Amino acid sequence: MVLVVLIDPFNYFGLSNYISDKVKQENVRPINNLLYRSFEFKHKPCPNILIGDSRTGQLPVEYIEKLTGNNYAQLSTNAAKLNEIVDMFWLANSKTKLKEVTIGINFSMYNYYGYQDRVAIVNAMLKNPFLYIFNKNIVEAMLIAIKATFFDYKTSSKPPMNEADFWEWTIKNKSRHWYGKYKYPSERIRNMLIEMDEYAYKNDIKLTFFITPHHEEFREKLKMYQLEEEEQLFKEDLKQLHAKVIDFDYKNDFTMDRQNFRDPIHYSIEAGEILAQEIWLENYKYGKLLK
Repeated sequence: MVLVVLIDPFNYFGLSNYISDKVKQENVRPINNLLYRSFEFKHKPCPNILIGDSRTGQLPVEYIEKLTGNNYAQLSTNAAKLNEIVDMFWLANSKTKLKEVTIGINFSMYNYYGYQDRVAIVNAMLKNPFLYIFNKNIVEAMLIAIKATFFDYKTSSKPPMNEADFWEWTIKNKSRHWYGKYKYPSERIRNMLIEMDEYAYKNDIKLTFFITPHHEEFREKLKMYQLEEEEQLFKEDLKQLHAKVIDFDYKNDFTMDRQNFRDPIHYSIEAGEILAQEIWLENYKYGKLLK
């Protein structure tokens, strides 16, 4: 118990000097982005936030801050589901008065079967530190932080294959996972989205959705699974919101250029800067305003 507090792998208490932030960012944060960034936000709340999955996590925060002159907090987490994105909005809103919220979304999220509830444990831990201290995963992360500090251990997230094979693997497996089992989302999920949008509108929070781009080779799989009408319905639903909606995921010069992507669903760092310019400077070349 004492060791967890002293090492504090996810900076819950914000007191640890035994493990460097660099070690934690490189070796602990990849284990659970959601915990790491939520507790980071707890200590340093910010009125301007980014929420989404790893596709939104690619946005270059420091570059955005240079463009706008404002500070931003990145609250995106790997494999975030739509309901979790909404939950993260409410979590952030409970910690500070929000001014600007930018959410990365994609048709792949707009699926009845795409549901998880990981934010619940974050909220529970925020209320009860003992749930953090005695959590098995926290203890495992603590051991990794110790090994990374004293035994030259490195957490690796690289796939066990070369870049070309990983590109093909992503197209085949991600498309089957996302599109192979699809059902229009439940009214409950859609109402969560509408409730968040209404709250932002009434409380002067600038809410922007951007539809994250996929390489055209991956988009062809959406057509193979005959989901083009469902994707259009997804975009029509977003149009009904008060929020601004910017669509990058359609056939254009950006999605056709493989140089813009590190894999078929994640854009490169340089391409992220292009998206940031369009989202925050509103100088649209690839993005289409749906709202």
